Amino acid sequence: MTLKNSWEDDHGLYRTFTGRTSCAEIMHANTGLHSNPRFDEIKYIINDFTGVSEFEVSAVDIKESIAIDKAASKSKRKLKVAMVATEESLLSYAHLYALKMEETSFECKIFTNRHDACLWIS
Repeated sequence: MTLKNSWEDDHGLYRTFTGRTSCAEIMHANTGLHSNPRFDEIKYIINDFTGVSEFEVSAVDIKESIAIDKAASKSKRKLKVAMVATEESLLSYAHLYALKMEETSFECKIFTNRHDACLWIS
């Protein structure tokens, strides 16, 4: 997996994931982000997975990923999380993630292109 973080002014983060990616790698990237001082200030994250060629995920990974982000939502009260994806196994994960995150202060939505995600963010 290749991950590139692009901080957009002081309000958000645009992240691109490419290549073969796993849920465990996304979890690792998220925990690193949660400990970044900028995380407290941002209002949105756009996770662009359109460059992902293959996605590996297990039931345990899904539970851990959701638990980690639910814990982060308790200290970060408001955050919009856009997920841009087209790869089928990643879309299945994204839909489950968004459903489970409805119980938190994070707003999550899935898109098939960056343009629509940016419109939702603004």
